[in-house]
Amino acid sequence: MWTRIHSETFLEVINGDEVTEVNLTKDVLMQRYRFAKEVVRTPSGYEFKYLTLDKKKEITMELIHAPKYKKTHC
Repeated sequence: MWTRIHSETFLEVINGDEVTEVNLTKDVLMQRYRFAKEVVRTPSGYEFKYLTLDKKKEITMELIHAPKYKKTHC
C-alpha cells in the first residue's frame, strides 16, 4: 500500500544570518531532532542547537513555518 509523504515548508535560519526555504518531511524533521543538542518549540516553529564536530562552537538553527498564501485573481 502506498502512503503519501507529507512535507511542510519552513524558512531555515542558521545563526540568525543564512535564510533558505526548505521542504521537510516528518522523517527528516525527526532526524534533525535526534541529532540536536537542544530543541525548543517556538510560537513560529522550532529552534535547534547543535555542537560543531570539534565541540567548541554552538550552531543555532531555526525552522520557521512558512506562511501559505492563497492565489487570488482580481
